[in-house]
Amino acid sequence: MRVPQNGEQTGPQLEDLLHHLSECPGVFLETPLFVSSASEGGVHSLALIFDLFLLQNVKIPIGLKRKLETSWESPQLSERCWRGWQLLAYLFSHSWFYEKKVLAKGFARGLDHMHKLTDIVEASAFIANPARREELCRLALFWCGLRPQGESPEQAEDRLKALDTLFRKDIEAKSSRNRSRAEEIRRKIQEARAREAANTYARE
Repeated sequence: MRVPQNGEQTGPQLEDLLHHLSECPGVFLETPLFVSSASEGGVHSLALIFDLFLLQNVKIPIGLKRKLETSWESPQLSERCWRGWQLLAYLFSHSWFYEKKVLAKGFARGLDHMHKLTDIVEASAFIANPARREELCRLALFWCGLRPQGESPEQAEDRLKALDTLFRKDIEAKSSRNRSRAEEIRRKIQEARAREAANTYARE
């Protein structure tokens, strides 16, 4: 994980993004239409995302557009994932991103990450929980190749690592695998010592 260094572009102040996300309207957390019936209502997630790019006057890349359309027309992604993408659309509707080309880069990079992240964290937690709210705001800037205004690269990187759910899960998984390997080695050593002791006793 590497955040932009000195001389590279910085984004908006983190506090502005946090406040923006905290005021997310409920429509961005509604059930995607392909999940709910017509009578239950819901939101057309794809239209919501495309509206973001129109609102911000940023051209949506062809590859990103096709990926979203394919995902919508043959929905294999979970409702949780689409809610995460809807929330991402709202976050990038912040005025700082108006006519910023990095929006397209950030949204495209965020799709796969949010797909994995929403398997662990409900989209609503990124509004209600202060730590998760900060995590998403920092991730959004990171995906765009930005860091919060007023922060050094080291500060931004350390804070993001401390908050990043998937990063922490990966560290925990590696630690667990290392512990398992260490336990297996200890077990084999103990077995070898037991066999050696048994052989010595038999010879005597």
